[in-house]
Amino acid sequence: MNKKYKVPRSTVITLTILFLSALTLVFTAARMILNKSAFYIAAIILILIAIISVIYIPLSLSRVAIYINDNEIILKSGIIAVCERHMKVNRIELIYTISTPFSEYTGLNFSVLCVYGKRLVLPFMKKTDAEEIISILSKITNMEETSNEA
Repeated sequence: MNKKYKVPRSTVITLTILFLSALTLVFTAARMILNKSAFYIAAIILILIAIISVIYIPLSLSRVAIYINDNEIILKSGIIAVCERHMKVNRIELIYTISTPFSEYTGLNFSVLCVYGKRLVLPFMKKTDAEEIISILSKITNMEETSNEA
C-alpha cells in the first residue's frame, strides 16, 4: 500500500488571503503613522512583500507531499532544498489531529505523529485525508501489536 497526499488548493487560497489581509492592515497603519516620505518607502517594501508572497506561498505548498506505505511515513517539503523526514510506522506511539474552524473548506488540518518524545507534523491536509491517515496508521500499528502479542 502506497499512498500520496498533497496540500489542497483551498489551503493555498486561504493562506494567501490571510497574508494579504494582514499586509493590508500593516499598510493602513503605516499610512496613518508615518509621514509622507517614510510612507512611500514602506509602501514599496510592502508591495514587494505582497508580490513575493503571492509567488512564494503557492510554490512552497505545492512542494509538500506526504507518502505512506506499510513501513514508514515520508514528509517531503522545500522549494530550493528538499527536506525529507522519515518516520517508521511501527514506532508511532500517539496520533492526533488538529483542525481549525471551517477546516473542511480551508484545508487547515494537521496530523501529529509522536515517537519517543519527537513529533512529525503532517501539515495542510483535507479533513478526509487527515482522518484517512489516522485510520490507516491505526490499523497498521494495531496489526503489529496483535502480531507481537501472539
